[in-house]
Amino acid sequence: DLARLVGKEAEFIHLQRQASSDETLALSSILSQIKRATKRATKNKGVQRAGHDMMQGEAIQQHLSSAIEKFAAGQKEAGKADLVSLIYLLPACNNGPTDQILRECALHMDGSEGEHGEYLLLAVYALAIYSKV
Repeated sequence: DLARLVGKEAEFIHLQRQASSDETLALSSILSQIKRATKRATKNKGVQRAGHDMMQGEAIQQHLSSAIEKFAAGQKEAGKADLVSLIYLLPACNNGPTDQILRECALHMDGSEGEHGEYLLLAVYALAIYSKV
């Protein structure tokens, strides 16, 4: 239900299906897509949008790269920790419920080892939406 507030439910369901076969690989793949999109936006400065601009901070990019590497290596908890740190660094971009959902996901994931897998998926999905704003 929350996924519908920030984007298309069908896209979130697709992410859930990807994650059901190999969760950490799916998360790494989506975060890699986000990183590529923000890099393209930086090269095409005339086409940048607010979300892309806000994803450009050096610390944000470091946490994003680290999360991608850790998820790709199957290190779910370490990747989740980087994702939480990244979310806390994001500036609010006043794009409706996406900011609030990202922060709530981070709060639920922060320090909760092995639990709250649904928050992890929702956070990655909301981050993809956030980066497009």
